[in-house]
Amino acid sequence: MDADSARPDAIDTGEHAKRIEVLGGQDACRRLVTAFYARVLRDPILSPMFPRHPKCAIEPLTLFLHHFLGASGSYSEHSFYPSLREAHARFKIGPGERDAWLHNMRAAMEDIHLSKPARDTLAPLFVKASHFLVNTPHMSESESNVIRELEAGDAGR
Repeated sequence: MDADSARPDAIDTGEHAKRIEVLGGQDACRRLVTAFYARVLRDPILSPMFPRHPKCAIEPLTLFLHHFLGASGSYSEHSFYPSLREAHARFKIGPGERDAWLHNMRAAMEDIHLSKPARDTLAPLFVKASHFLVNTPHMSESESNVIRELEAGDAGR
């Protein structure tokens, strides 16, 4: 495996084309991203990264996700950043942010009633991508407390 194929934003053609079909195309990507950012605004760990409404982030993530899952060209034609990591370099992303991101993305998949095959396809990709973006190794005590509270809330359902 070469270095580029290990990146979560590296694209191959066969398997990724199937992924976008399972999800339901760009409209489904936009619904997922919109639901995700609605949750981000309420998240105590992630919301400080978006001092204004994250509307400016919805379209780039929609285009990235659409491209990442198999569509041709859309993200690379519209993005200033050549890679997923570079797009997130300005943020401090540690285990707490990663876990909050995953929690909110999983919940957003449920919010839009994404099919089980689509969730099963996307979940491992999101785990891989979120781990790839961690650039700060330690979680603060407040982040640890928020994660424990979120987990306790999920366990009570």
